[in-house]
Amino acid sequence: MATDLAPIISVRDLNVEFRLRQGIVHAVKNVSFELRPGRTLGLVGESGSGKSVTARALMQLVDPPGYIASGAMMLGDTDIAKLGRRGPAIRALRGADISMIFQEPMSSLSPVHTIGSQIIEALRLHLKLGHADARKRAIELLQQVEIADAQRNIDRYTFEFSGGMRQRVMIAMALACNPRVLIADEPTTALDVTTQAEVLDLIRRIQRERGMAMLLITHDMGVVAEVADDIAVMYRGEIVEAGPVDQVFHQASHHYTQRLLSSVLKLEGTAELKAGPVAGAAPILSVKGLGKTYLVGAGAFGGRAKSSFRAVNDVSFQLGAGESLGIVGESGSGKTTLGRLIMRSVEPTDGEVVFSPDGAPAMDVRSLDRAGLRRYYEQVRFVFQDPFSSLNPRMSVREIVGEPLHVSGSLNGRALTTRVRELLDLVGLDPDVMGRYPHAFSGGQRQRIGIARALALEPKILIADEPTSALDVSIRSQILDLLLDLQRRLGLSYIMISHDIGVIRYFCDRVAVMRQGKIVEIGDAKTVCTAPSHPYTKALISAVPYPDPRTPRMSRREKYFENSA
Repeated sequence: MATDLAPIISVRDLNVEFRLRQGIVHAVKNVSFELRPGRTLGLVGESGSGKSVTARALMQLVDPPGYIASGAMMLGDTDIAKLGRRGPAIRALRGADISMIFQEPMSSLSPVHTIGSQIIEALRLHLKLGHADARKRAIELLQQVEIADAQRNIDRYTFEFSGGMRQRVMIAMALACNPRVLIADEPTTALDVTTQAEVLDLIRRIQRERGMAMLLITHDMGVVAEVADDIAVMYRGEIVEAGPVDQVFHQASHHYTQRLLSSVLKLEGTAELKAGPVAGAAPILSVKGLGKTYLVGAGAFGGRAKSSFRAVNDVSFQLGAGESLGIVGESGSGKTTLGRLIMRSVEPTDGEVVFSPDGAPAMDVRSLDRAGLRRYYEQVRFVFQDPFSSLNPRMSVREIVGEPLHVSGSLNGRALTTRVRELLDLVGLDPDVMGRYPHAFSGGQRQRIGIARALALEPKILIADEPTSALDVSIRSQILDLLLDLQRRLGLSYIMISHDIGVIRYFCDRVAVMRQGKIVEIGDAKTVCTAPSHPYTKALISAVPYPDPRTPRMSRREKYFENSA
């Protein structure tokens, strides 16, 4: 698409502020850019850089106490900045001229209305269609975004769809009124790599067909390299670098852009800190034939189940002392359920888990009573995915990190405080912050607090369930390096559950690939990630976006079909 086409939207010197009790926060400062027909501008930066606030300003969706302080956002002869947040003019613009795909479809779609009724509402409001015509148009939109059996699925509810299907519904709603500009705010953050590739392919195809301008907001530099034509890098509310995507990736001039790119490229390799398993040591954990079957449709008061679902099916592996084993696969593959079965927070249906700490009797985890499980939980700990929801907001850092020590009865009083200080120092936090509460910390700092809590009882194994998925890329590599450093110093073994192939390749010694509850491939991480043998693994790895516009990967990805195994 030619770059000399007149811009659909021109943003000039945009300033967005939030008036708080502590003073005025300048969230967006003197931001300028243009959106042109058929081209995609990638707006990148870490959390808090002002990306989403900028996008919301384009649709006058900045909630109080935020407001547009100055600047112009020209859509033809209309300055959006002067329309205000309410009124017929801005309502007519939203959806019809500018539409938005929001980050989290589960919270953006109504859970009590069918997906059809939500699309039909937008069509009747903006296009003044009758109900029958609007329903026909909604079915056509669902077909365009490749939702199978649209005639039936139009009457289903949000919770009946997978994450990828929900995102397709969001795209259908955004396209309902043929907008000239599409804003995609982290449209694939919650999706696994194959679903992400499908959704991005869909967005790009529809954009080309309709000639829309697109503003793509993401912290994933690989997605930007694969999808965007131009890029603008935001840092602390300002655009610090902008230009064609190839130029910015290969000739970055600003130190922040350079640091962002180096953090991304770092995860394309293998960690230098990786220690590897202890040579000649017996396995510390043995999993054999582990499975979990859920009964479906039995009802709250019992009764005969209508069917059963096999979430984990005959999984076997061993974890060596000092080893990092990665469990990778798409959403719904059974990764997290496997971690919970090992912890026995979910009871296995069949199989065995044997924990064999060095110098101590082996534990048959499935046969442990309550006292035995308590001893097991002291040595096998869990690091949760979301550092925002996994910490109690009413507890101080001292209480959070010290809770396992207090519950176990091993330490109290001054000795407990001393141990908490040691743990905070171990994970790179100032011990003097122990009196603060979780809201006072960034995502990366909260994850460090969660790791300190997991280490409190000096465990042998940490099971980490997507521990970096909620973090920015630069923070992600810091947390991974911290975990590797702790492994080297404390002799830890890890089970790393992730859908991020880059994290697995960087962090793990071996990797097990799961699909539909089964391990389809297991082996050395470098071999599996560079020369996989199973067709599903090949499809999974080829769908990972590569952070270099000169080496696209998603557009040439392999697709897995059941009969290709």
